[in-house]
Amino acid sequence: MKTRLSVAVATLGALACLSASVCAQERFEHRERERAAVPGYRPGLLLDQRYHHDHYYPPRGYAVPVLPAGSISIGQECNRWATTQPSAMADAQVFQRAVAACMDGRGYTVR
Repeated sequence: MKTRLSVAVATLGALACLSASVCAQERFEHRERERAAVPGYRPGLLLDQRYHHDHYYPPRGYAVPVLPAGSISIGQECNRWATTQPSAMADAQVFQRAVAACMDGRGYTVR
């Protein structure tokens, strides 16, 4: 008698768990359909509702494998070059001027 009861309880528990996972999947799919209807939404983005601007942003820690076409990548070359200049490591103004000169030489506007 106890084994039948334990089997029945285990079966009910398994059905409840299965039902909950099915419901969770349905909720997830419903949210994705709602998000897809919002202009500018792409999968993987999170809605930032802090200031009610309705902007989607990538989640924290997200890294882009490849920059989109037309993007500009600014590396650390100017910082590395600035550290080789005399007294740049001892004086922050010298370092900042060296970085600005390097960036200006590459065609960037430095203010």
